[in-house]
Amino acid sequence: MKKILIIVVSILCCSAGFGQTKKEIKQYNKSKKYCSVEIERVGVDGTKFVKAWGFGKKIDDAMEQAKINAVEAVIFDGLEKQNGSAVIPPLCREKNVNMLNSEYFKTFFEDDRYSEFVKSVHSGLPKGANRREVKGGYKVAMYLQIEFDKLRSQLEKEGAIKKMSQGFKE
Repeated sequence: MKKILIIVVSILCCSAGFGQTKKEIKQYNKSKKYCSVEIERVGVDGTKFVKAWGFGKKIDDAMEQAKINAVEAVIFDGLEKQNGSAVIPPLCREKNVNMLNSEYFKTFFEDDRYSEFVKSVHSGLPKGANRREVKGGYKVAMYLQIEFDKLRSQLEKEGAIKKMSQGFKE
């Protein structure tokens, strides 16, 4: 009886630590970690082709969110090794650069400045397996071309990230 009581109390204590409030779950679902961005291939002239997922109440909103997610992944997270491509490290090497330059990145995404560096590979709306109707809206996948080198040079020029040459001081 004593062993059973100890086991039950242990399970209750452990499970209470893993609980999340609805607010925390919604916050997680809205975060960029909730979506998937995969490298499809490396292009020419400093471009990368990616497949990015986005969520929105309307299909157009989901498509725009997929573009934002792709640019955020390139800047802050990098892209994992897939489809014969090597690992693509994030443009921001420092972990807290998003917080240090939060005002810059907030305006960068709110003013649609990111859209100069991302283009849809296909015209029209996503179809078939790349478009799913889910509770609360749509989840879509888009094949996008990211102008990686132009994005890097723009962020370096505006001081949002460190220049690559800063690591090689004489």
